[in-house]
Amino acid sequence: MLSMQQLEELESRVVKALQLISDLRTDNAKLENDNESLKSENEDLKLTLDEKEQEVARIRKELDESTRELQELKDKEEVLEKKIISLLGKLDVVAVRADTRGGRSSQAEIKASACSRHSRRAFRG
Repeated sequence: MLSMQQLEELESRVVKALQLISDLRTDNAKLENDNESLKSENEDLKLTLDEKEQEVARIRKELDESTRELQELKDKEEVLEKKIISLLGKLDVVAVRADTRGGRSSQAEIKASACSRHSRRAFRG
């Protein structure tokens, strides 16, 4: 049979085992709560990532559109520059014809001719 001392040792071991089981249950509950919090945070981060990806896609689309508009403006600028240069050239021809017909150019004609030559050089770079 068991002695009193053996029963007390056994009781002590059972109490320690029960305390360890209680501690493990507490730790397990804490870990389960932490796990749920991390799952929730992970879901929030996934939603935020999706929103940011949509925002990046929208910004890329706007950037592409702006780039296209800029290229259109550059193309229009080039066409206008060619037209201006052509008109300035025609103005020079008119000024030269006026010089040859009239024999002498007026001060206004000379200034207009000089301005047109200067402007063409500025447009050409």
